[in-house]
This record gives sequence, structure tokens and C-alpha cells, in this order.
Amino acid sequence: MKTVIIRDDDVHAFTPLDTLKKIYDPRFFGHGFKVSLSVIPNMDTSVQIKGTNNPFVRRGYIHEPFIPKGKVNTGFHSFGKNVAVAKWLSSARGIETCLHGYSHSLSDFASADKARIRSLLHEGRKTVESAIGKRINTFVPPHERLSKAGWQVVNDNGMQLFRNIIRPLKDIVYTVPVSQYGLRHARKEFFYGYNGLVKYRSAKELGCMEPYLFSPFWDLEESFRYACEKFDKSSLFIMTNHHWEFDINPKMLVWWKRFVRYMSEQESVSMTATDAIKKLRPVNG
Repeated sequence: MKTVIIRDDDVHAFTPLDTLKKIYDPRFFGHGFKVSLSVIPNMDTSVQIKGTNNPFVRRGYIHEPFIPKGKVNTGFHSFGKNVAVAKWLSSARGIETCLHGYSHSLSDFASADKARIRSLLHEGRKTVESAIGKRINTFVPPHERLSKAGWQVVNDNGMQLFRNIIRPLKDIVYTVPVSQYGLRHARKEFFYGYNGLVKYRSAKELGCMEPYLFSPFWDLEESFRYACEKFDKSSLFIMTNHHWEFDINPKMLVWWKRFVRYMSEQESVSMTATDAIKKLRPVNG
């Protein structure tokens, strides 16, 4: 049976509840789908985006696109302020809340400073857990920036990782300690990357090699067709949304709902990140 894993990133202090509920509506959950929503504990409204390949940079954005215009450069804002979304996360079925870094700064979990990383992890986890009244098990690195120190601290503190790209050829240099690799990693995926659950010597993590299937700047009909093709070909289907992109181009919602309906027409089981890490067989044996 096909397994479906859906994640959505960047829930924060100013995320409108209506946006989330339009995307993940009663029909979505009624079809049996689940979603893992990653929350920024203490958003830094001064964070700027960079990179020539970033579509938002090419369109003139300077700061994170999900920061409300009137809130740019107004300091840090705790997720605890967003009472409406926190209440929904604590009570809605089919939702797992994940920890999405601390401030969403590129540097928070990318340094070699274990003490600082540990402090940010503890403070961020406490902030979100206090807001929703539930334990958080899954960590989603912001911007895919995670150092070896960060990887070790997250695992040492009993959290599991859900990353977009697990490519050992890169990770062995930047993210995963060399001691975690064994003979099971000596295969073609070492160079090309893993899609699914990856096992190391003392940890597991979930990864998606092609996470984003819808964007406000793409041809949405073409995106829909490609998403359907990928869904049809995959026994393990993993994707990531950015709920705030649906506000940039409202037409995304129409095509997303069509895709949800398409997925519902096939027999599948939907899992949260925690479900998947507990139940899936590692792709590397």
C-alpha cells in the first residue's frame, strides 16, 4: 500500500489560522490524510534571504516572504502569541507539530557551538510545547542548514530529524558525523540521495529528495500533472508545502484541492513524521 507523508513549514507568531484551515480542511482530514506542521518558536523578523537561485530574491524580496510587511525588523516574536493556531494544533486530529529551528536564522543550528545549539533547542522546544500543551518529537532544520554539532545535539536530546535532502556525499562533510556511517551506506544513494527513512549507527532520520511540488510562480496546471505522476510512481510519497505561498497566489489552493482529491482516489495510508520514523523500513537496510 502507498504511504503518504505531507509536511508544511514556517508556522509562526503571525500565521493566520484561516490560511492553514483552508489548506488542511475537514475534507483533507476526512480522506484520512495527516500533516506534520513545523513551527518557528521565536521568529526573527530581520532575517534576509539570499541566493541567485531563490525565486523570491529574483522577484525583489529582501526578507523572509512569510514575514508580514508591517512586522519586518520589529525584533523577535514568540509563537506563544499565536493563541488561535496553537489551540488548533493542540486539538485537531491528524496533525503533528514539529520544531522548525529557533528563529529561522540560517546560522542557528549551523555552527559548531554545541552549548548555544543546545540552548536554542531547549528554549524553542519549551516555547512551542508550552503553547500547544503537547510533547514535540520531530526537528526540521530551517533552510536545510544543520551542522554536525547540530545533528548530534538534536539526536542526543531525543528528537528525530525530518530533512528535505539527505545526500550522504554532502552530509558526511557538513552534517552527519563520519562515525555514523557503515557499510549499508555504500550504495548509489550515497551520491544521489535518499528518499524515505535512513538508518545510521545510532539514529534514524526521514528525508525527501524532491519536496516542493507547488509554487506560486510555477505553471500550476503543469505542477498538478507532475505531482500526480510522482504520486502514481511512488510507493512512498513525501512532499512539503509552504502554507504562506498559498496567500501569494490564491490559485494554488484550487490546484492543491484537486491534488488532494486525486490522492484520495487511490488506496494509501497517511503518516506523520513520528508515525513514519516508527513504522517505515529504512531504505538503506
